[in-house]
Amino acid sequence: MGSNESPQSSSLSSASWGRSELVKELAKLPEGQRSILELHDWILTLLDAAITAAMVFVDPHDLRSAEERLDWLIETFDLPESGDEIERFTARLTELSEMQVPRWAKKTGTDSWKRFLRRFIGAAAYDRLAAALVSDTTVLAHALRQLISKIQPYALAVDDCAILLTPEQVAKLGPFGTGPTNSVLHLVLTLDGVLTNVLEANFDFSSIAFDPNLPGESDLGEIIENLRPLLSGATRKTLAEISAKLSRKLAGASTALNTSEDGVAQAAGSLVELIDRLFREAFPDKQVLAWLEATDRAADSDFVYIDKSKGISRPTKRAQALCFVHGGQVAERSIFHEVAAAGLVVAREKLQKIKHADTGDPEEREIVERALTVVESFLSVAIEIGWLGLPSETVDGLKLRLAA
Repeated sequence: MGSNESPQSSSLSSASWGRSELVKELAKLPEGQRSILELHDWILTLLDAAITAAMVFVDPHDLRSAEERLDWLIETFDLPESGDEIERFTARLTELSEMQVPRWAKKTGTDSWKRFLRRFIGAAAYDRLAAALVSDTTVLAHALRQLISKIQPYALAVDDCAILLTPEQVAKLGPFGTGPTNSVLHLVLTLDGVLTNVLEANFDFSSIAFDPNLPGESDLGEIIENLRPLLSGATRKTLAEISAKLSRKLAGASTALNTSEDGVAQAAGSLVELIDRLFREAFPDKQVLAWLEATDRAADSDFVYIDKSKGISRPTKRAQALCFVHGGQVAERSIFHEVAAAGLVVAREKLQKIKHADTGDPEEREIVERALTVVESFLSVAIEIGWLGLPSETVDGLKLRLAA
């Protein structure tokens, strides 16, 4: 891919590109015009690959796995897979993002540049480019809305992990926030509202009245009420597929709360045992300690303590929870993972107290009910989000250990 190659000079036509209507129209421009506009072949290829990738990866109707979609993109655009090719590709991508895109954005945002472009390429070509841009953006917006509807339960799961945390505990974790206007679900729903407004206005941004407070608390409450059964059902189904023993513990806690006179204490005990078994079977202490060392957490007392009875270092429950939600893989720290782990640890602490000192106080029932929600949401965040990018053999190994 030479830096000054055109689609025509490299035996490519507009029909050779991917899914981007904009790139197809740009490829039709004469070579001289593209050269003046700095639209070289490699830039068109990267732009087309980026737009196509966005469409492919947010398409909820595409039944291929993420790995299959990536393989298709690599083959379609002849993208590099290893070695020096990746370094050259990365360098060009950096050049495009750090130099070309800002320069284009600065120019294309002015009316004078738009008038120049219309005269330079002709009114008909300009109108086709404008229509192609709207076409690409519309497809992406619709696909994003479909994706948003799919991820709403998982956004609720992240919020649910924090329901037993105090504002001070949440503040220590990072920019997560509390209350409906700062929740992950609220953010997702607000993005959906923005996309809806943009589509209904046919991308006429001047006619859109954005409401940063959409949706309101009453709307959010109704949405949560509808989403929570979907989240709970999906989590219990997933857990049942992984481990019948762990699934019975979760179901037993729910049944005890609803049917037993001593249901609060029984449910608390079942949930504590579920959490402990989950951590114990997923990762032995040595593996958690190795993970802490690899992630620069081993010197922190929040994650490691000395077992005085045995004189050895052991991971705390928070360390076990974080290792579990990360699938034992070394990765960048994530507020979602941190909230999930912290929420589960606090839930276990409260359950442990009620397990040994059930007083019959109605508040204890509420705490256990909330803790049950935290446990289900933690499992959802871990399995559906935390393990999403892990190698298949890693996930399979985890599931085998949990099923034993």
